[in-house]
Amino acid sequence: MAYIRGLRHGLAAGLAVGILVAPRPGPETRQRLAQGYRGVRAGATRAGGGAVRTWQLIRPMATGAAVGAARLAGPVAHGLTRRLRTGDQDQEPFFSFPEPGGDQER
Repeated sequence: MAYIRGLRHGLAAGLAVGILVAPRPGPETRQRLAQGYRGVRAGATRAGGGAVRTWQLIRPMATGAAVGAARLAGPVAHGLTRRLRTGDQDQEPFFSFPEPGGDQER
């Protein structure tokens, strides 16, 4: 977030210095700034529309992935909470990692 803030401050400072040392008269400079602003605004509008269309395309896939992840994680979470409530530590762990140096072929 600090990067974006710094970028905005740098752009504002650069714009201010550019306007102060501009070799063109005031009205022409303002006209060019207005044209540049309209161009940036039109580009941002197009990009925003593209982002909305992209989200509309991927939303069903993202929703399906989230539902699938929840279905997979539900039983694990249920088992973990049951073990925590009962204090049952004698069961096999849900996840286990191989011992270093074990199960290696020579």
